[in-house]
Amino acid sequence: MKKIFNATLLLLFATLTVVSCKKESLTYDGPTLGHFLKSSDVFYVDPEDSTYTVEIGLTKATDKDVTLRFEVDATSTAVDGEDYALGVHEVTIPAGQVIGKFDVVGLFTTLGEAVNLKLKLVEGDQTATFSNELDLTIRQFCPFVRDEFVGVYNVWSELNEDESGNIVEYEVEAIADPDNENGIIFLGLFVDGFDLKVSFDASNKANFQSIITAQTIFDYRPGYPAIIQAGKGTFNACNPEVQFTLEVKVPGMGSFGDVKTVLTKVD
Repeated sequence: MKKIFNATLLLLFATLTVVSCKKESLTYDGPTLGHFLKSSDVFYVDPEDSTYTVEIGLTKATDKDVTLRFEVDATSTAVDGEDYALGVHEVTIPAGQVIGKFDVVGLFTTLGEAVNLKLKLVEGDQTATFSNELDLTIRQFCPFVRDEFVGVYNVWSELNEDESGNIVEYEVEAIADPDNENGIIFLGLFVDGFDLKVSFDASNKANFQSIITAQTIFDYRPGYPAIIQAGKGTFNACNPEVQFTLEVKVPGMGSFGDVKTVLTKVD
């Protein structure tokens, strides 16, 4: 039994050794091909950080420099000199290395709505058939500063329609919420004496959220307070604006339905 057991172990060891050798021999031995390391990304441009580094890689290193050329695709909505600046259209990867880099500079002061920059590697013998395009969304970004949201706002709300169905706009004041370092209070937003508290969540660059808790926003009639339900909206920290769509209910009487409100800072 012992001899059989030892023989089995020797056979298993020999098998593992063969498999291990086979794994070590499975290396890439094809041509050297260039490709973008990322196929898509978001470039957040803020006043202090306006550079995005693009990386182009090779499938294997070579004994000589490799130069890869790229171009801006015609479908791009980003405008050179207005939304971004691109000083080069090629990158050289030194011999023995596999990564080359170049910078896209975002132009914060003239960048408006989010735009798309599509870069394509120019076809050639050393261009890969995979990841040969980069879709870069360029978006203006401002860090959240609560004090920037204190001031006077224009109010546009579907709750404020006149008899003809036209929305009547007006102005309200916003102050800092003393109980919430990330919140403000809109004074008398819909009716004098009824304020609305809004909290800001800026933890995700891609989705700044305005958070509303359930609050009474006016009295529909004595004994019947109108409640704006808890929910979320969005806000813009570059040009302070808060918007949300929430359901307004009157307990015992039903719902006003979903109401969209946009508050834009004017002073």
